[in-house]
Amino acid sequence: EGCCTDLLQQAFDRYERIIYWSDADPQTPSHIRARVPGLRNGTASPELARCDGAVIGGLVSFGSLEVRVRSPSATPLQLHVDEAYSLRLTERGGTLTAPTEWGVLRGLETFAQLVQWGGPASGNLLCGLPMRVD
Repeated sequence: EGCCTDLLQQAFDRYERIIYWSDADPQTPSHIRARVPGLRNGTASPELARCDGAVIGGLVSFGSLEVRVRSPSATPLQLHVDEAYSLRLTERGGTLTAPTEWGVLRGLETFAQLVQWGGPASGNLLCGLPMRVD
């Protein structure tokens, strides 16, 4: 809810490709495929092994991420614009709230960085839930 539907839809499409990319997808830029070297070939990272016991749910059972922009209209990007956001995640889903569309973009980037590839058996995982990022 809130402003900037076109901008945010483009961002959602972009982050969906980043989070759920596959080698067969020619639209996935090579810099994104290389972002996490070795993880997409079926091996799990040592960091994920430490996190594995704390996994409460993968993205399949995560639910959805509700996005709220408090500003009713577009905010020009300029010096001192508010790019703050609040990200709340549980195994049932999450909420990303920001005063402007620019905060939502920052929050989506954080969300994408929190998702880990657990290998073919596990798929995408979010570890350490519930989580709050402000």
